[in-house]
Amino acid sequence: MPAVAYSGGQESLPGMGGDQFLVSYVYDSGIERLLEVQALKGAYDASTTDQREGGPVSLYRTFASINFGLSNPDVVGSVNNGNYLVVWESMSGGFAGNDYDVRGRMLTPYAIFMPLVVRG
Repeated sequence: MPAVAYSGGQESLPGMGGDQFLVSYVYDSGIERLLEVQALKGAYDASTTDQREGGPVSLYRTFASINFGLSNPDVVGSVNNGNYLVVWESMSGGFAGNDYDVRGRMLTPYAIFMPLVVRG
């Protein structure tokens, strides 16, 4: 199930403001599962039918098999600085049982992704 958050903040690049939404979701291609995010304009732009800002970005990928899982994406945004925190659950399994981790990334629009891993 996708998750959506709003983030305000300063305009990061001309024409691409920090006033935007971020959607996080899991995409299953049949070969691999990807956690992707897509930025959307915070204010409606009547001059275009496409409200997306850029294309989707893959934050994490795993194999699409019974021994690997990717689920429960969530995202929260900051009203002050334009940053987002995206978290998800990652599972890997095998003969020793399943290992569940909560993983995440701090995102700054149009800047560097900062990794964050919370071990479970």
